[in-house]
Amino acid sequence: MALTRVQAPQEEPLTVADAKAQAIVQVSTDDSLIEAYIQTAREHVEAFVKRSLVTQTWRLTLDCWSWMIYLPQPPVQSVSSIKYLDDQGVQQTLDPAHYRVDVSGDPARITPAYGYTWPSVQPVISPIEIEYVAGYGDAADVPQAFKHAMRLHIAAMYEFREDFVAGTIITQLPEGAKSFLWPHIAYTP
Repeated sequence: MALTRVQAPQEEPLTVADAKAQAIVQVSTDDSLIEAYIQTAREHVEAFVKRSLVTQTWRLTLDCWSWMIYLPQPPVQSVSSIKYLDDQGVQQTLDPAHYRVDVSGDPARITPAYGYTWPSVQPVISPIEIEYVAGYGDAADVPQAFKHAMRLHIAAMYEFREDFVAGTIITQLPEGAKSFLWPHIAYTP
């Protein structure tokens, strides 16, 4: 199994002004640095909670079918396609009528539709590709707990520009930020 981000988010959950307010920055000379911190903070939060914050596209590749397929990096908005290599090695797109997608679950899951089974695949590495859209939506839809954890992380990165200060690794999420995130860690079987 492999998971690859196909399309990165088109926006970040926080603006530069949001981050500057938390870090108490009143000059514009560091705006590009703060922009980089925003992206880094989002990536750290997403990795910690195993979730997608803003809309982005993922591809999950599998070596074989499972009766129930769980989609990592929730919340999942939709499944774009399921492709597979048939017995002859030709890539096919599975008809959406042949599978069911439950995006209301956390994580989302896919099963064959009633009366259908998964098709045979060529016995090679990663013959199955599932492409899907995940995230809470746009920046306004991202829950405040994630945004606040990002603010704390950005402020720490801005204040302590070294990666190690007085026994603390600054490039990791601060403990205060983690306290907002622990209840939201995604479960993927």
